[in-house]
Amino acid sequence: MSAQSFMAGLYPAGTGPTILDSITTDNDKKKHLNPPYSNLVDQPADSNSVQNRYQPVPIRTLQNQYDGALYIHGNVCKNSVQWRNNAANGSLFTEYRQFFNKQFQDFEKLFSTYGFKASSSNLATLYEWLDVLQCNLWNNEPVQDDASKVVPTPFFSDLLKYIDDGHKPKFTILFAHDTTINTVLQGLNLVSYQCVIDFIKNCFRPIDRKVCITEDTDFASNVVFELVTKGDKKYIQIKYNGVYQKICDQSNTYCELTDFQNRVKSFIVTDYDAQCGNPIPQTPTRKPEQTVKQSDNSAPGRSIALIVIFGVLFGITMVIAFYFYKSSRKFKQHMSSKQEKEITTV
Repeated sequence: MSAQSFMAGLYPAGTGPTILDSITTDNDKKKHLNPPYSNLVDQPADSNSVQNRYQPVPIRTLQNQYDGALYIHGNVCKNSVQWRNNAANGSLFTEYRQFFNKQFQDFEKLFSTYGFKASSSNLATLYEWLDVLQCNLWNNEPVQDDASKVVPTPFFSDLLKYIDDGHKPKFTILFAHDTTINTVLQGLNLVSYQCVIDFIKNCFRPIDRKVCITEDTDFASNVVFELVTKGDKKYIQIKYNGVYQKICDQSNTYCELTDFQNRVKSFIVTDYDAQCGNPIPQTPTRKPEQTVKQSDNSAPGRSIALIVIFGVLFGITMVIAFYFYKSSRKFKQHMSSKQEKEITTV
């Protein structure tokens, strides 16, 4: 739905294709445009190929269980479930939970009738409640680590392909959820649990010379990776919700491409499936190339030799059989003639 909404904004109504000028009469339209059914709803009389001249755009989707690049917050990495549980029960989250204990109590006063209990709720359950409340707000309804490296590895692996010099498309768009963006921002070192807590402890003021995105990841949030050429060098710029971020050493809003690529390569893990506890694809074993070549070269020779041998034996056998056949015919004719003579003599 995010992709469809974005493309509807990029190609709004009125920008789509129109019917060919050569198709003019109603009979032509019935012949070329209508399906072969007898009962049809009246079609628009305009020249738009699709009503309101909508521009259809193909969108490729991938099932969640196979999408490690965009379904980062899901269970594509099996061990991430345990990592999340460990983090939720760790000292950092415990401190975080205690810090917001008053807010949990206030929240219970508002929504206790709906089943919310502060004593049995943690940050994860509160997040689910706040997600619903945010949707209501936008609809004008009343309000009612190792893991940081492993989990985003598929996304950053794809990112390296997208920004590679050999990548053909000039404009690639990926659509996902706010939790996906949060994980990407964390992988770029633009936010972390620790920096958020430091921000809160500092009376909700940013820490000097430290990048930390503390705003909520709202609807239509986006991260843009721009590949820019200046002179004979290429640079990466990262824009989050329209604002260029300080990246690499957190001092400039641009980073040389090779430097950025090296930083990303050092960040991602090479044994993603092993660390995630996923089944590791097995590569079929192959014989050494030299052995295969010897086998391939010698097999035809042996085959030809066997064919020749069997051919010769078959030919000899046929000659012998033919000889015995002729001899048998002559013997039978001789015996038949001899018997006739004996009968005539008697």
